[in-house]
Amino acid sequence: MITNFEQHTAPLTHHEITLMHHVVHLLRNEARKGAEISNQHIAERFAPLCHSLGSARIRKIINHIRLTGLVPRLLANSKGYYISNDAREVDDYIASLHQRAGAILAVEEAIQKQKIKLFIQNETNFQTELFNNI
Repeated sequence: MITNFEQHTAPLTHHEITLMHHVVHLLRNEARKGAEISNQHIAERFAPLCHSLGSARIRKIINHIRLTGLVPRLLANSKGYYISNDAREVDDYIASLHQRAGAILAVEEAIQKQKIKLFIQNETNFQTELFNNI
């Protein structure tokens, strides 16, 4: 689970695993470039099976499908998920994942610097003032 996102990133429930098998079937049979499957489509399609399936839990199901290889080469674009048999598309998607990971790490680094500036420098200044006032 991811800190501060525990509800969204909790392990799949038994019910979600059952639903995942339906999602796998849908993706294998229908998800192609030009016929992408969106989170909204998944939520609407399986609403009778799971009334409160939010987009975060759908992403968790998709993540599990990808990590376990249940639907090989499952990529995504702004329209939704699709299976690709094009090596260049897969390479481009891998590059996109790498770039997004880099963007997240850049934010982490910026927040770390802000933390140091706010907390450590302020504490050092406070201690210096205390020392000077003794």
